[in-house]
Amino acid sequence: MEELINRITKIVEDYNSSSDHHPQGLLDMGRNLTTSLFLLEKFRAEKHKSFEATVYSEKMNNQSVSSAINTANVKHPELYMLRRLMESAEKVSIQINTELKWMHAELLSGGITQDG
Repeated sequence: MEELINRITKIVEDYNSSSDHHPQGLLDMGRNLTTSLFLLEKFRAEKHKSFEATVYSEKMNNQSVSSAINTANVKHPELYMLRRLMESAEKVSIQINTELKWMHAELLSGGITQDG
């Protein structure tokens, strides 16, 4: 998990470090970001099973649903962090795609050249 988070962080930092990206670089960033998010989602889904098992266990110990969820949140704090990180990374992915579409439109209209 840590390796995937570091990879996503590096992509976002690289994207943010410049406003002058080459289309191929954006394609590579977008591909790497979305595949990393997929792999992180697989990890998150596995962790969510543990979360649900904790909720079930607490419910069987006569806790209310809200109390069982609170206990599970305390025992599995990584789920909140992953959800927030993944939502943010998805927004960056959308922005990369938007920039690529803009570059494509500019290229078709003659506004920019393929080199740049």
